[in-house]
Amino acid sequence: ACESTVKHKTEMVAKLEEKTNQLVSALKEMEFRLKQSESDKVAAVETARKLGQIIAEKDQKRSALETSLQIEKEWRAALQANYEQEKEKLAQTQMEIAQLKDLKRDYSLLITRHEELRVQCQEQESALAELGSHLSESKLKVEDMREATAIQREAHWASDETVTHCKQCSKEFSLARRKHHCRNCGDIYCGECSDNKMPLPSSSKPVRVCDTCQSQLLHRYSAS
Repeated sequence: ACESTVKHKTEMVAKLEEKTNQLVSALKEMEFRLKQSESDKVAAVETARKLGQIIAEKDQKRSALETSLQIEKEWRAALQANYEQEKEKLAQTQMEIAQLKDLKRDYSLLITRHEELRVQCQEQESALAELGSHLSESKLKVEDMREATAIQREAHWASDETVTHCKQCSKEFSLARRKHHCRNCGDIYCGECSDNKMPLPSSSKPVRVCDTCQSQLLHRYSAS
């Protein structure tokens, strides 16, 4: 009976050891699964953190895109307003161009009329100038004849012996300051007061005249 009991207990011990081994194996497997779960949890947390960062970056990009879209809308609205203004300006410019074309046509007609009037005026001026030149020539000839006659009547040829001083500046004549007759009035002057040459009716070439006669002759020629 003891041997049977020992045998039975031995079998029971073997079974218990087998179950213990099975439990140890199951425990080890559970510990491995627990470690793997914790590792998966850490990986999941890291993945969740990365996803959160990605979502935050996406939100920032979305906000930036919304801001850009708003700016784009405002810019398009401004462009539309500018387009409308430019359209109005273009219409006004086209109207002004049409008015300018009408003015240009009127201006061309006025230029044509002005040219016709200018030609007529030039013809009339030429005719008047020709008549005036004939009259002036006749008048000058008469005046020259009168002046030559008057000069011949009034002019006197001063004597070198009686004149000792220049008639204009009153400086005394000497070897350095010589005497010169004015061919117009006939009086005697120094070289400084008679250093002029003018054409006279009585001479074909310019001759010496005094300052006073030069002024009178220039005034007479400019008036004629």
